[in-house]
Amino acid sequence: MKRLIILLQSFLLVCLISCGGSDSSSTLRSKLEQSSTAEAAVEAPPAELSEMEKAILKKFTGDLDDMVKRGAVRILVPYSMTYFFHDGAVERGPIAEAGRLLQQELQKKFA
Repeated sequence: MKRLIILLQSFLLVCLISCGGSDSSSTLRSKLEQSSTAEAAVEAPPAELSEMEKAILKKFTGDLDDMVKRGAVRILVPYSMTYFFHDGAVERGPIAEAGRLLQQELQKKFA
């Protein structure tokens, strides 16, 4: 029991020591400025895109009315071979099936 208490005290001491430090706000601010300038440098104008690529890359933030107008539903899926995967050009998995069913139901209801 004494050994466990000493171990816990040592762990807490290490945690407290690691939490202390210098003023991190100036360090954080300089890192943010560096990352914003790096992002600006990385965002080069893309090469010529086809109309399909432009439509796919266009920001899609609409509610149900916009989804009905477009006739498409976007679904965020986890990276998992179990739930969603591509078999050639076909989307497979339970989430892909649920997405197709959702899209069909919305088209029936709002078309």
